[in-house]
Amino acid sequence: LTETGLSHFEDRFCEKLADLVTAVRSLKMPRVNIIDGMVGRDGTAFNEGENHPLGWTVIGENEVHVDTVATYLMGLDPTTTPYLRVAAERGLGSNRIGEIEVVDLADGESMDQNALQQERCAEPLMPIAPYGGSYYDRFRADGTVVPWHLTSVNEQFGEGRPRSPRCRSHMIPRDDPLFPTMVIGSLPRPEWIFDLIDERTCGRVSAAEADRLLDDAIPSVIRMQERAGLDYISDGEWRRENYGRVFADKVGGFVREQVPRGRLNLKAVVVSELERRGPIVSDEAEFLRRHTDRKIIVAMPTPSTIADLMWHPERSAAVYPTREAFARACVPFLRDEIKALIGLGVDAVQLDEPLLHRLVRPGYYGVTGQLAATVDLAVETVNMVTDGFEEAFITVHLRHAHGVVDPETPVPSDLMDRAVREMRVDRLAMEFNSQAAQELQALADFPADKLLGLGVIHPSCDEVETPEEVVERGQRALEFIDRERLVLNPDCG
Repeated sequence: LTETGLSHFEDRFCEKLADLVTAVRSLKMPRVNIIDGMVGRDGTAFNEGENHPLGWTVIGENEVHVDTVATYLMGLDPTTTPYLRVAAERGLGSNRIGEIEVVDLADGESMDQNALQQERCAEPLMPIAPYGGSYYDRFRADGTVVPWHLTSVNEQFGEGRPRSPRCRSHMIPRDDPLFPTMVIGSLPRPEWIFDLIDERTCGRVSAAEADRLLDDAIPSVIRMQERAGLDYISDGEWRRENYGRVFADKVGGFVREQVPRGRLNLKAVVVSELERRGPIVSDEAEFLRRHTDRKIIVAMPTPSTIADLMWHPERSAAVYPTREAFARACVPFLRDEIKALIGLGVDAVQLDEPLLHRLVRPGYYGVTGQLAATVDLAVETVNMVTDGFEEAFITVHLRHAHGVVDPETPVPSDLMDRAVREMRVDRLAMEFNSQAAQELQALADFPADKLLGLGVIHPSCDEVETPEEVVERGQRALEFIDRERLVLNPDCG
């Protein structure tokens, strides 16, 4: 197999394992799963590697739980192991060791994570290559898994390898020397539209009446973008009260009320189990698709964005005990929406992820001291949403620190770099016109497997950029980014 073929095989193999578990369970027969861990082996587990006495056996009914415990005992991280992540996403079981009940059969006592840690391999049993730079180098020294995609392998082993087929297939060709362009999120709205959205939110105007008025107004913002020559057209998000709360408007389980959570004032809160009530953004996309023959882009929030804006430790805990649990519960709804958008012929799907803002203002979002976990959740849930949609053009907007002058606390520069490298998407739209953004991001380190949406308009600046300034910012980026991977956009909406 070629490396591209091998990567595709392994991606599909994760799905097939989950299919197999589902098929076995459908037989409704008694089942038991046993992993013999008396002796473990690293390396390729066949002709290359060494044996390691372990002295344990894992037995259980749930296949995913048994594999998760064994993976943990091997010194590896089950939350980043690809097939366990796929199985957990499908609801076949948890891949989080703290959520699985483990009993020591020798004495019948429950084993918490501290007890399991005593049985865990001191050094991870890693697949070790028989020669340097191998495709089998999947695990880092700390037991976490290198992302299971060829793009990440290319990054790990150098630029000599071919670029990601996903990135290459979504290049934006132009027949002229201009940079491809698109907007980010919302566009300026007339005051009467702000008033209309507010009245709809408060119930003073029906949704049907608001839609009737907006149906007449939105073609004007479409024509404005067409006349400006943008390569991808949006509806300006004129129908939305907020980029994130659009999820609460379309999915059941939320109440509309203002509730303080630290320094952030939530305007919608999840209080019961999520329930689909219809399209989230695909109805907006259908209208946009009918009113332009240009390529179109539609945005929606990421799971961690939704959790940041609408999870409360007291009001939400009865149904979603943690912010992380709520974020993961949002994933299937967003995946269904991406399927609907693809079916409508949407050319680009944008996921709004204000990760940069959370890192520079952790106190505002209640994540002080949890910056690494914040990045982990953002990367994990974005990849859960995008997994399997390799043929779709998916972009993440890492928004927004344009209103932040000084970060609340020093932020390790490697955190944003890790997010940029590990999110499995085609394009990252990033701002570079604020001091905080420039300190945490570097064009020189931008990965070769993604397109860069370069922020060239500073929306919080009182002065409007000249065309010459925009061109100069784009040309400066060419010192680090190939022209074919560069798209110009504003820093934010």
